[in-house]
Amino acid sequence: KTDSELILQKFTNATKSSVTEMVDIVGAANSVCKTNEIVEVEIPSCVRNIGTNATSGYSFSNPGITAVTFNEGLQQICGRSFELPTSLNVVFPASLRRIDINAFYNVQNGGYKFLGTTPPYLEPVEHKALGEPSIILVPNSALQDYQAAWSSYTDYVNVLVGFDPEPVPSTGSSCYIGDI
Repeated sequence: KTDSELILQKFTNATKSSVTEMVDIVGAANSVCKTNEIVEVEIPSCVRNIGTNATSGYSFSNPGITAVTFNEGLQQICGRSFELPTSLNVVFPASLRRIDINAFYNVQNGGYKFLGTTPPYLEPVEHKALGEPSIILVPNSALQDYQAAWSSYTDYVNVLVGFDPEPVPSTGSSCYIGDI
């Protein structure tokens, strides 16, 4: 198997008992994830931080990556973690608390979906933590909170759009609005 396939296999087989191993994998992914073999990345729930500090970065420096899903549990994305993708769709969990300097550097047409009602801290505006997004989706109930928290980020506030979270099925019923 290629290095990229091994990394993906470790992500897929991750468990809570492998937190240390997963943090090492994400930190060491720099050279492995530069290949165009990886186009979609799903970070498992046992990973708490991508990178090791605000400017460490380059964890996923792959221009071929087009989609990233972070599972619940992720708290911080360090600087320049996603260096080269130019068009990227990302889903952020409610657990995310911080996005560091240029974490999504060079992303020109980013589509971001934040699941949390508490806006994560973003590095100062001149560092463009989210690159240049084309749309940022946030829960309708938190739209004003995001607008207030990110008020100095005019480019981001201008593309904020509220969405209604997926309906939760009620107990005892196999059908809900999302199925109709």
